Amino acid sequence: MSTGFERRRERARRRRQFEEVAAWVILPLIVVITWIIGQQVYTELEEPISVFLQNIDLER
Repeated sequence: MSTGFERRRERARRRRQFEEVAAWVILPLIVVITWIIGQQVYTELEEPISVFLQNIDLER
């Protein structure tokens, strides 16, 4: 029979283990998704921004 302290320590150990596994899985997914979205946004905005900057230079 385990004491309350041992049960609490075991729950804390399982929680830390779950958090570590989640960090190893979720963080790379967030990074990859952010990179893909950023790449798409950059290709969509690349041409309009360059045209905008050229127009600013022409106005000077």
